[in-house]
Amino acid sequence: MMADVRFMQATRVYPGTTAPAVDALDLHIADGEFVVLVGPSGSGKTTALRMLAGLEEVDAGTIMIGDRDVTDVAPKKRDIAMVFQNYALYPYLTVAANIAFPLKIAKVPKAERETRVLTFAVEPQGKVILDTCGGLGYFADCCLQAGATRVISYEKSADVIWLRSLNPWSPAAPTADGDSRLSLVHADVAEQLPQLASGSVDAILHDPPRFGIAGELYALTFYQQLARVVRRNGRLFHYTGTPNKLTSGRDVPGEVSRRLQQAGFSTQLSGDGVLAVRKRS
Repeated sequence: MMADVRFMQATRVYPGTTAPAVDALDLHIADGEFVVLVGPSGSGKTTALRMLAGLEEVDAGTIMIGDRDVTDVAPKKRDIAMVFQNYALYPYLTVAANIAFPLKIAKVPKAERETRVLTFAVEPQGKVILDTCGGLGYFADCCLQAGATRVISYEKSADVIWLRSLNPWSPAAPTADGDSRLSLVHADVAEQLPQLASGSVDAILHDPPRFGIAGELYALTFYQQLARVVRRNGRLFHYTGTPNKLTSGRDVPGEVSRRLQQAGFSTQLSGDGVLAVRKRS
């Protein structure tokens, strides 16, 4: 859920100084609006953001988020996030762990935290997303909430499709009043991929069942099909998960990464998987 933001004569004067770092700032940012603060070093850009996040006191004026006055509200109760100039708030953690940490503090269930991290990896806003193994639909739901133009989700198991119908958190397939941005296809994605047009999707999540690395969903030919349907510079996140009895002793992320590279992606290990970007040629 988003909301508009208002700075109303918001002022910050650091202790020991008389000149305001932010002087009577009046600014309205509409719901969903993308705003860039531009100015020389010391002009108050970071201070204004820290005031919004609750990391700096507001010495005068008011800050509103939606209809709520947050001027004196504690940071943890504002339900907003801030990315610092050093993107890794905790440099000793991975990027995925940095993203997941505030969700963990907020007691978001582990499955939902993992899904949100995957969603961040493919940057879904304004994109057509291919969800190769739809499962219960958490990833599709997060992508739709994050502004995806469309999610094409495949699920081959009729039992999982049935469970989705019982899960209140699963997005429904399009109905007369449903979200037409979701296409839920009851089919084997490996068989359906050749029917998709080249460059027809912007990003892909591939979260196959973790039964080792054998099988069509880990085959080079399958990855080549993924490379064909995703546009140039499109992102793919391949979830590999933690080792299990079938994969212990094997470098599954490394094997996946090498096959994706053979298929035409550049890759890097990221969290519990491999983040890949389709090369230009």
